[in-house]
Amino acid sequence: MRGDLKVFYGPMFAGKTSRMIEEVKKYDSFSAVKPNLDDRYSEIDIVSHNGLKIPANSVPVDEVYDLVKGFDYDELSVVGFDEAQFFEEEVCDAVDYVLEKGVDVVVAGLDTDFRKEPFGSMPELKEMSDYFEKLYAECEVCGDDAGYTQRILDGEPAAYDDPVVVIGAEESYEPRCDDHHIIGKADEYDERVLERA
Repeated sequence: MRGDLKVFYGPMFAGKTSRMIEEVKKYDSFSAVKPNLDDRYSEIDIVSHNGLKIPANSVPVDEVYDLVKGFDYDELSVVGFDEAQFFEEEVCDAVDYVLEKGVDVVVAGLDTDFRKEPFGSMPELKEMSDYFEKLYAECEVCGDDAGYTQRILDGEPAAYDDPVVVIGAEESYEPRCDDHHIIGKADEYDERVLERA
């Protein structure tokens, strides 16, 4: 029997990692995977913004498939993937490999980047899923449901051509609703960079 795939997605601070942790802890045995570039709270655990944590395999983003091929599936019930948007395209193959072993998978990740564009392989993982749920945070400006992540650079919205992957938390990101999400202009971003140089 093929395993089931659940995907929790949304902006930062929406509780995606917490939901993933809660789901995998319902099983008798689990393994968890995170990209090693996300070391905000721990290098060896998956840790949510509200302090929930589970031990994890921290792996380079291009080695996730090799990692899951080495798991012992005789005793494994579920595998959780956190920050799945950072993994390269092979994360879909890795998830599929686990599912084919009859093991369930729970994925948490950002569905869009700070530019409101699809992030990594999250659209493909959502399409593969048996169940998916969009989670919302609270807009930092108005308190309404926030479905997007706002990146802040020197107190101002980051520009469209700012790098997509910048690891951070409250110091760099805010949840925003559609009305209050802003993408800074590239020329303003260039001027701020020159001022800091």
